[in-house]
Amino acid sequence: MAIYEISMFGEIEEYLVYPEIENCLEEFGFRFTSISRRQMRNDANGKCVLEIGMVLEDDTTMFVVDVNEKPSMEDIERQAEKLEKLREYIDREKESRRILGAIAGAVFTTEQRLAALNAGFFVIVQSGDTMRMDIPEGFKPREW
Repeated sequence: MAIYEISMFGEIEEYLVYPEIENCLEEFGFRFTSISRRQMRNDANGKCVLEIGMVLEDDTTMFVVDVNEKPSMEDIERQAEKLEKLREYIDREKESRRILGAIAGAVFTTEQRLAALNAGFFVIVQSGDTMRMDIPEGFKPREW
């Protein structure tokens, strides 16, 4: 499996999400051993078949975060498609980790927030100069 990291993805990720993501997730009992940005999954010929914005990992879980300043409905749909592809990819690699997803952004409409939650994504929003989880009590995330 070929994975590499690119140094810059965007200002919102660089300054808000990346430094705060572990703190946000620790509040919900997650403790990851690695965090990376811009992972690429390549096929046997080295062709990129999947690009992922931000991934937090441990031995049992991959937590995939899509970061956009203003997440759109299309961003939510694309994130679900990416996680489906990632599930297929890691199944072929004989990995058994569960995959969870999140949508992070500075500005969400009510419709976008509800769509992300209904799709099973954690929602991470800007709160001043940090990020925070914005999920209802009893939220059940989807596992891919």
